[in-house]
Amino acid sequence: MKIKIEKSNIMPALKNVSRIVSSKNPLLILTGIKFAATEDGKLVLTGTDLETWIDCTVQVEVKEPGSAVLPAATVVNLIDKLPSGEFTMENDLSGAVTVKYGRSELKLNGFQVDEFPGSPAAEAGVKFS
Repeated sequence: MKIKIEKSNIMPALKNVSRIVSSKNPLLILTGIKFAATEDGKLVLTGTDLETWIDCTVQVEVKEPGSAVLPAATVVNLIDKLPSGEFTMENDLSGAVTVKYGRSELKLNGFQVDEFPGSPAAEAGVKFS
């Protein structure tokens, strides 16, 4: 995954999705938010506690589609503290994501994407408007 996004576009979605994520969940993967970038320029953010799922979609510039799962509290705090403007996120094969803004960059260790649970409603093709 490699995306370029405006901070003001992603923060409302991140805050919304992070409401369902508990930092005290015994399943470590459930303390994360899944970032899924699609070829059509969308970034889907997903959080769950296994009873409820929240998905938020944000328009982004997708340079490479893909997915990553990052610790919710860490990524929300980091992006909230970034200066206004654009930044990029790029993941590697280990699950780590590099966030670049201005002349600075930071690497966040993530979780294995295939361990993140899928939404039963999404798997059944159910959509809410």
